[in-house]
Amino acid sequence: MQDLQVNAPFRWIRPSWLLLLQALILACLALAAARPAIDLPAISGGRVILLIDRSGSMSALDGGEPGSGATRLEEAKRRAIELVDRLDSDAQAMVVAFAAGAQTVSNFSRNKGQLREAIRSIEPTDQPDDLEAALKVVEAFVVRGGAGEGEEDAGAPPPRVVLLSDGGLRRATGRLSAAVGRASFEFVRVGPAPGGDRDNIGIVALSARRDYEDPSIVRVFARLVSTRREATPVTVELELDDPTRDRNETREIRTVLVPAATDEGLGEAPLSFTLSTNDSGLFVLSISRPDLLTSDNAAAATLAPPSSARILLVHPTESLGAVGRLLVDALRALPPRELRIMSASAYEERAASARFFESFDLIVFDRVRPASLPPLPTISFGAPVPIPGLALRPTDRTRAGFAFWQRTHPVMRYVSLSDVTLASPLVIETPDPETSGLAGVEALASGPDGPLIALLDEGSLERIVLGFSLDSTFWWRDLSFPVFIANAVDRLTSGGERARGREFTTTDPITLRAPSGTGTLRVTGPGGFARTVSVDDSGVASLGVLPVAGVYLADDPPGTEGIIPVNMFSPDESAIATGSRIEIAGRETVASSVAGMTPTEVWSWFVVAALVLLALEWAIFAWRIRIR
Repeated sequence: MQDLQVNAPFRWIRPSWLLLLQALILACLALAAARPAIDLPAISGGRVILLIDRSGSMSALDGGEPGSGATRLEEAKRRAIELVDRLDSDAQAMVVAFAAGAQTVSNFSRNKGQLREAIRSIEPTDQPDDLEAALKVVEAFVVRGGAGEGEEDAGAPPPRVVLLSDGGLRRATGRLSAAVGRASFEFVRVGPAPGGDRDNIGIVALSARRDYEDPSIVRVFARLVSTRREATPVTVELELDDPTRDRNETREIRTVLVPAATDEGLGEAPLSFTLSTNDSGLFVLSISRPDLLTSDNAAAATLAPPSSARILLVHPTESLGAVGRLLVDALRALPPRELRIMSASAYEERAASARFFESFDLIVFDRVRPASLPPLPTISFGAPVPIPGLALRPTDRTRAGFAFWQRTHPVMRYVSLSDVTLASPLVIETPDPETSGLAGVEALASGPDGPLIALLDEGSLERIVLGFSLDSTFWWRDLSFPVFIANAVDRLTSGGERARGREFTTTDPITLRAPSGTGTLRVTGPGGFARTVSVDDSGVASLGVLPVAGVYLADDPPGTEGIIPVNMFSPDESAIATGSRIEIAGRETVASSVAGMTPTEVWSWFVVAALVLLALEWAIFAWRIRIR
């Protein structure tokens, strides 16, 4: 009968359970392909604090889908905006960004547009993380129930704290963490899961220094680290750059095999260069190999040219006298770039101005104790400098010699004191470093009653004190005296700050000394950075902390003084590690990709439903065609 009806042009589809099941199967598969999600608000009333990590490792290029090139910070900001979108009308949120310090980007607000713009405004840094700094901001709202938009929120229950980070954080400990531990704490991890190979090789240390014996020789030291699980050869390039004169010169290219990382730590490779140059400028070490983190692929340090010292000699009276002339002859034999001679009264009159000291590298006091401590290295004969606890004590001896001296110390090198005698020597009473603020005190030469020559280390500079003047000895006749003077001057000047390269990290406060008469300095840097800073009365301009690595240029200081190299230098951030657990106050929080606060995809449910319906359809079809 069905064969006879094939010529009918139109017919209604005959009802069929199999057709209905097949349509349902097709619908389930179509819905699964659309990737449906359960879309519920994350916060129903109450308050939430979003802590967004912007430390150096958050700039790693593995934040989004593989190959997307998105950084971890970009992914964290995207998820933070999703959480803001989940807020209902009664909830309010606060946004805090942190690295080495914490910054409140937005106070508590119900305005979602304002919160989104605040999150988008967060910029990356190359600083190490400090979770404690972020928790200090949270503490006020956890312990004291801080107010939100209005005073009616005072005394509210602790807010929910949501941390968006890669999890490679230092552990938060102490009383502060215990207080924050009362809050509801959730952790949303961005970046890949912990473990596995991380592709990053970075520079974590760089220093440049002129050789003590031959200042024309420059020694550059560096350290590389690797996160890779196999030994990796990398090509490094050392350049001498001078951005102020548009000069760049490649000095050396070398291939280095960096060891593989292990469970105990990163692979490390030390590196050293020896160059012969009198040039000054910026030494830049770079890695040519691309990896997940670019901030640690280059590092820089400035180095000043070798130069003789500018010396000021201060003596008691207007007339030099025989003793003063002996010192002048010894100092001129160096020879210095400049030697200025001044009486004690003239010195005290001019020392009231901080700019007075800009013209000198070293001050030699001949039987003069200054009223205040000068901000320069000093050599004092027969009188101490005003440091608490430092004094010259007379002895009962009318004559004395040197009992011993440090023959291997750079100041005493090639100096012989065996035949030197002193008339009425004064013993140096050295101060206690803990009470005087000194970094160290060292006796270079001693007599039978105590130290006669001492080196005082103030950290940023050093001072040499001699417990006798030249009119109490004939040492000035000996060949070793001009050697001692040369050693001391080299140690305190060219052997000190000028011989060492200068570099900063992203956590160092930076100050510049401006030329006389300068009111402001304009500083430019990477990423369009531009800042104008004021110069105080002492000629110092404070830039504060520069959180992004790179080379910054100031417009006025001459030479290398206007070049500011800022480096990341953080093995923890170069490790670009991720973590799945955060422990605060003994309470462990396990990371989740969405932490239950973003839409949950349910496409797998429809695939399972399609399989069940397919099995049912097959069973019905098999039952209908069974042989009776």
